[in-house]
Amino acid sequence: MVTGDAGAATAAEPVRYLPWGTVTDRFWTTGDGGTGGAGGRSETGGDGRAGGDGGRVTGSPAEAGAASHAEADSPAGRAAGAEVLAAVMALAAAGDLGQASSRARRREEEVRRAFGDRHPELVDIGEVRGYLAHLAADHATAVRRYLDVLRLRAELHGPDHPDTELAVRRTYSLWRAVPAADALAVGPELLSTVVSLLGPASVAGLHIANRLPGLLRASAPLPPT
Repeated sequence: MVTGDAGAATAAEPVRYLPWGTVTDRFWTTGDGGTGGAGGRSETGGDGRAGGDGGRVTGSPAEAGAASHAEADSPAGRAAGAEVLAAVMALAAAGDLGQASSRARRREEEVRRAFGDRHPELVDIGEVRGYLAHLAADHATAVRRYLDVLRLRAELHGPDHPDTELAVRRTYSLWRAVPAADALAVGPELLSTVVSLLGPASVAGLHIANRLPGLLRASAPLPPT
């Protein structure tokens, strides 16, 4: 599990968009919610990967793809992927974001070449790459990578799966943390993705739709004086 401070967060404003982070059930009712505490729900399994089953995809339609991914989803395959991501985050913690991003990209390319575009490990890699982009101040790319992961989670698990719900919350939390201009640039894609998965009356969709007009006003040029 990735830990640490993204730089912008304080003790009163904890980071809520770390890969595989914890999001409480009070998330929407308290603005951006919080992490940990009573009533909180962690999405991490015993090995720190997303999902209570250790990151493995379960249920239909994931079962259809499980056999073709058996090698990479074996204990040895999962260990190899976890080792790479641990090395990536060690590089990032040491301040070498360039090398961290390159190593994560290479791992993603390796997995795609070997197993296609629907392998569960791409969820882990995608969130880490999005977080690295955020650390590098490439905020629009960061949100778009989280959106890619959200769509993949929904495809693998289904839109009603708890992992998908938690990915929506993390993506929304990251979007709220980026500068207004970047948030406005990716806001329509975020809204359309959430609406397509959860519906226009979903809590997430309403929060996003309610925030977009304010971003538009904040980004408008000031009238000449």
